[in-house]
Amino acid sequence: MSHVTADSVSLVKDMNTPDVEQILRSAAAHASNAPSILGTRPWRWRLDDDVLRLYAVPPGGRFVVISCGITLHHACTAIAASGFEPRVQRPADPDDADLLAEVRVGPPRQVRQEDLNAYAGIGSFGVAARCDPAATVEVGHLRMLADAASLHGTRLHVLGSDSVRRAGAGGRTAVHEPDLLPAQGIRLGVILTSEDGPLSWLCAGETLSAVMLAAAGAGLVAEPVDDPAELPFTRDDFAELGCAQLAVRIGHRLQAS
Repeated sequence: MSHVTADSVSLVKDMNTPDVEQILRSAAAHASNAPSILGTRPWRWRLDDDVLRLYAVPPGGRFVVISCGITLHHACTAIAASGFEPRVQRPADPDDADLLAEVRVGPPRQVRQEDLNAYAGIGSFGVAARCDPAATVEVGHLRMLADAASLHGTRLHVLGSDSVRRAGAGGRTAVHEPDLLPAQGIRLGVILTSEDGPLSWLCAGETLSAVMLAAAGAGLVAEPVDDPAELPFTRDDFAELGCAQLAVRIGHRLQAS
């Protein structure tokens, strides 16, 4: 019979205690390369012992905070793929508007296939991918993306061709970018939140990241439409459904010739 000594207890504890600092450091490295609206990457990560803090730099409006939500979701995706539950506090400090969230490593969890698929998509946005206008996005894929978007009360509303034309009929020019027409295979989605404001913007960014990573794993492209002039509708057109935060163009990845 073996005896448990103080030294052996300490060793067992060390073997079963995750290297939280290394997990968070790796998560920040993955998240720092996340895509952002307009390519500005307006965020800063700071690691303090067992907490990773996300700041908006410089502080800004909706697109800045949405971009920070993208990097936040990337960090959580990396933690989940390492076998631990990401714990996020948002907002982290009501008295510090620049501090958007704090991320900690939670208890161990089983790594799911969707965790690995999402993790595999990180870093795949360095080269702009184009949508194939001739390939129709299947309903099953749209449902998969809608499921991925179900975060923090957000949702992805995919428009049909009739919806696009109705949304653009309220005094706005009809669709003037041919590759936006769903009839050509490329679909338009709108990320909706139940409320508006910085917290909702952050959650919308997390949702966008989830949709982009899920799309990448399925051979699709989901890219934000950051120029309102490209859209045949306004945010007001979706007032009955929720607060429209941004539009997403969804299509099959165009294969390089």
